[in-house]
Amino acid sequence: MDDQDWEYLESASSPTKPPLVASPVSMLAQERIHVEMGIKIAQERLTEIDKELIDEFPTEVGKFQEDFDGFLVTCSRGDRWQWDNELLQRTYGLSPPKWIKKTYSISRTAFAKLDEEERDSLSSALSITRAGAKVSVQKIGGTSVHTQKSK
Repeated sequence: MDDQDWEYLESASSPTKPPLVASPVSMLAQERIHVEMGIKIAQERLTEIDKELIDEFPTEVGKFQEDFDGFLVTCSRGDRWQWDNELLQRTYGLSPPKWIKKTYSISRTAFAKLDEEERDSLSSALSITRAGAKVSVQKIGGTSVHTQKSK
């Protein structure tokens, strides 16, 4: 024990101060803080583990599975489409075709149905980015242990 510990003990047993007795509520509050910290630490580690697992799979869009010593690890990657609203507005003005939403975006299915020339003319208004990858781990012959979406 250092000097601060002795000072604390001496002040706690001082006759001028009431004895330190923790109420049930303060004990629960303290336990809650410890549990929250444990959850935070576990969640941070889980995120690190997921990033390491995701790195084991291709970066292409799709669903990939692999058996690692009896654990089926699945990684799913998607993509996000974002349309340049200003460019679509300049292209089509106030009366756009029915397959363009009023927000000047185009659904994937509508875009896929367009002929190649129309798709090519619209490609400069479209940005496709990778969506966050998802990873899940299953004990083979068991149920899913964890699924996490990573950014």
